[in-house]
Amino acid sequence: ALESRKVVERAKGVLMEVHGLREAEAFHRIRKTSMDARKSMREVAEAIVRSWMLVAGEPGHGPVLVEEDEPTPG
Repeated sequence: ALESRKVVERAKGVLMEVHGLREAEAFHRIRKTSMDARKSMREVAEAIVRSWMLVAGEPGHGPVLVEEDEPTPG
């Protein structure tokens, strides 16, 4: 139960940072998505955190996704 709470808290933080939501709004989005998708709040929260990590990367390690260089005219 504690691990579930931790991942939900982290996902709320992601939603608050990315979408500028207040804590209650972030929690509501996770809960609503959980009910709509028939998934646990932990599953939804884990998906949010994983997705954010793909874009933002781990702290201190930079982004995981890298934009490709534009092709040079040939």
